[in-house]
Amino acid sequence: MDIFERLRSGADVDMATPEYAEAIKHMTDCANICFKINTTAPTP
Repeated sequence: MDIFERLRSGADVDMATPEYAEAIKHMTDCANICFKINTTAPTP
């Protein structure tokens, strides 16, 4: 079971495990995308 399956299932996940780094990468990517969306000028 990969880290995302474990997270979806509600299992306890230790954030210090090396496999959690993949989830952190995705969370960082999402945060950067949200930042870009929130700082984009509106267009007509």
